[in-house]
Amino acid sequence: MSNYVFENIWKAVNVILFFALVYKFAGKQIKDMFEKAYKSLVSQVEEPLSKLLSNREAVSLAKKEVEEARKKYEKTLENQRILAKAQYDEILSHAKIVAENIEKMGKEMVEVEANRLKSQLISGLSSSLISKAEVKLKEAFKDEKVEISYIKSRLERLGK
Repeated sequence: MSNYVFENIWKAVNVILFFALVYKFAGKQIKDMFEKAYKSLVSQVEEPLSKLLSNREAVSLAKKEVEEARKKYEKTLENQRILAKAQYDEILSHAKIVAENIEKMGKEMVEVEANRLKSQLISGLSSSLISKAEVKLKEAFKDEKVEISYIKSRLERLGK
């Protein structure tokens, strides 16, 4: 049994010496290899993680920009509605004023035309009546008695 223990100790010492020699001659290369492997694994994990974080930031920024654009759109839309209502009211009031002016001008034109027609009618009727009266007077004055009685009545009126 002691031989067995001695062999195991000798094997352990050999293994330790082997690892010590390997570390002595190739320790730096092994250490560099493990560091590179570690850095490679870390970079493989950190790169997607950093991309994920930057994408989250980009999404967050895009959401903010979309929200700002939506608010700006709603504000612009509301301003356009207010402007359109104001223009509609302005056009409507202008149309009412124009309609009132047209109605006023129409009434004035009707009044002017009515006055013109009245004056034409009056002048036409008066000239017609005057000419008829002249004809009747000429017929009536053909008789000298009527003419003399007319002159007497006029003189009496003047004498009063």
